Amino acid sequence: MSKDKDNNGNGSSTSGGDLPVKPDPTKSGGRGREGIGNIYCLLVGINNYADSCFGPLEGCVTDVNSIERFLKENHFLFKVNGAGKEQTIKEDKRSLTYQSYEIPRDDYGQLNICKLTNNLATRQGVIDGFELFLTQAKSDDSIWFHFSGHGTEIPTAEEFTHLDNGKDNCLICQDIKK
Repeated sequence: MSKDKDNNGNGSSTSGGDLPVKPDPTKSGGRGREGIGNIYCLLVGINNYADSCFGPLEGCVTDVNSIERFLKENHFLFKVNGAGKEQTIKEDKRSLTYQSYEIPRDDYGQLNICKLTNNLATRQGVIDGFELFLTQAKSDDSIWFHFSGHGTEIPTAEEFTHLDNGKDNCLICQDIKK
């Protein structure tokens, strides 16, 4: 086995030429291959907005349900078994509920899905989704965020105008007021 340095001076182990050393499955917290952990998915879909100036949409909740079905049946080449276990996170006066599914593969942890649709997809609900739910993810976990609803553009900060069209894309939460 040789120890090589990349361009930044970091070491990388190789064996048999350029092949990376196979990760040790005993060092992954009992989840199989190192680097593949739990999956945290925050799915937001809004058909109906509190302010009537934002017209109703027809397919956003359907989009979220389709993404959820895809994650449970097709993604990562597995199909989760049965219904998920309902989990609730409580912090101060905030709480958030999500479903947790066991992934029937030795090299994955759990699939965790938090769905916020219509009146649950408020500004505070989305903030809670990020702060309470997605922050559970560790370094070997994956995060998936999906938003389906109204959006808008606003001018970007001056130092970023050279990167794109000079505008930032924004999500519009269910409880927005004009």
